[in-house]
Parts: sequence; C-alpha cells; structure tokens
Amino acid sequence: MIPFIIGISGGPCVSRLFGCKLVLNEFIAFSDLVKTLSQMDYRTQAMLCIGIGGFANIGSTAVVTSTIGTLCKDKQPVMASLSPRALLGAFFA
Repeated sequence: MIPFIIGISGGPCVSRLFGCKLVLNEFIAFSDLVKTLSQMDYRTQAMLCIGIGGFANIGSTAVVTSTIGTLCKDKQPVMASLSPRALLGAFFA
C-alpha cells in the first residue's frame, strides 16, 4: 500500500522491502535492495533508498521505549501505549 501511495512501481518486490524494513531493520532491507536494483527503474531506486533509510522499525521503537521507560519509571505505561502510534507515524513520514 505504501509504494502505491508514494507512486513507486515495482510490485511485490517493493512492498517486501518496506515490510522487511518495518519488521526487521533498514540494514537488512538495504541488503535485499542491492539484489533487486537491476530490476527497477531509476526513480523507484531513488524513492526506495529514501524510504528505507529511516529508523522507523520495531527494534528502534523498542529501544527508545525501554530507554525512556528506564529514565522515567512513572511514564513507562504512557510510552508503551504511544509506541505503536509513533512507529506508524514515523513509518508513513
């Protein structure tokens, strides 16, 4: 859905890369991107490099949530409830 919204062609390969970035991390997504670069046009390659290059993934969100939760014990429930929304907001940005 995200590739369609931002106007990237490439089908399931592009969607798989965005899913890999969200669930695993951007380093694994970039290593998969290198394998498929020859199948994509220049615009799709550029948009993917920009889209994959952020830290909006589950692991980064967990690190931030646990760090702030450790520093401010009373805010831990608030951070835990806001983390999924922050992850989606960062992913769509």
